[in-house]
Amino acid sequence: MRILVTGARGKTGGEVVTRLSNVPGVTVRKGSSRPGAETPFDWADPTTWPEAVKDADAVYLMRPDLPDAPDLVANLVDLAADAHVALLSERGARPTIWCTWPQPLGEQDGCGHPDGGFACGSFALMAW
Repeated sequence: MRILVTGARGKTGGEVVTRLSNVPGVTVRKGSSRPGAETPFDWADPTTWPEAVKDADAVYLMRPDLPDAPDLVANLVDLAADAHVALLSERGARPTIWCTWPQPLGEQDGCGHPDGGFACGSFALMAW
């Protein structure tokens, strides 16, 4: 199985790479915008995407921190139509905002989170 990990040199992506690299039969493609990367992948340069997703069985997608992130993610998912895609979406909360755990986004009237909702973050893992 071939898995592309976007954001492979980041904190979360790096951990995903480490763990997947220990799974027998898995080949990890470390997508990175760093010059000389083994798998060039840059959210700002869609010309790097086709080669990165070519023959990938799965894509672990770190949401880019860019204003047009939804469109970028949708375009990459369309390009990787034959691959299983897992999207990690992170949304941090400022101390003045209650977190949404375990409530759906938009219902920010408090939560049952052990930290009381103060300065906690919400994470979602979506796959399709």
